[in-house]
Amino acid sequence: MCFMAIKHNNEVISLDDEFDLSYDELHDAFESLCNEFKTLGYKYSSLKKSHACLLVEKDAL
Repeated sequence: MCFMAIKHNNEVISLDDEFDLSYDELHDAFESLCNEFKTLGYKYSSLKKSHACLLVEKDAL
């Protein structure tokens, strides 16, 4: 498990102290992040292809 600390008004607070998430909540958050990562990956791939096409078109001009 990874512990992170945040700085809040010159005071370090452990996130573990603020949130007591269940396994199901953590799993749901992880699944959501995975889905968002896949979606952004598809968008990145599409933009990369569009960029390559635009470069070819620019060179043709």
